[in-house]
Amino acid sequence: MLNAFYNKVRITEGALTRSALLRLRVFTSLALISVPIFASFEKLHLTEGQKTLGTVIIFACLLPLIFGRIMNTLTRTDKNLDEWEMRLKHKAESFAFKTVFFALTLAVFGGVLLMRFSNVDLHALSLSRADMITMLGLIIYCLSLLPVTYVAWTQKPLAE
Repeated sequence: MLNAFYNKVRITEGALTRSALLRLRVFTSLALISVPIFASFEKLHLTEGQKTLGTVIIFACLLPLIFGRIMNTLTRTDKNLDEWEMRLKHKAESFAFKTVFFALTLAVFGGVLLMRFSNVDLHALSLSRADMITMLGLIIYCLSLLPVTYVAWTQKPLAE
């Protein structure tokens, strides 16, 4: 039953045209840029109208990504993929994990260097439990969105 569904939403040439990849690049860029802003709504002291507008913009960027053919391919098990799709999925996942690992390592080392060689007291940040949950959510969000971003920016368009 799942194979019939997978065949209907398999990546086609139309999903990899120049214009489709350009749309994908725009949506992934907007989604990646807007999420840190969304996570810091409370700290920015925005009005309810601004929060609502920001939320609508973020979800408008995410919907084409979540329900797109490329996201569908990247979230399938390997047994339901052909060789090209499996290679693409593994490269995209590898990129996502390397990027998140590098960013977390850089943040930890940056914090250690700041505490060691400057008068900055990182304890003054006083991250609450809600802040930590938000950061964990951002990491999970990035791990799910970065593979699509990788495909959008590295895949060469097929002839239109």
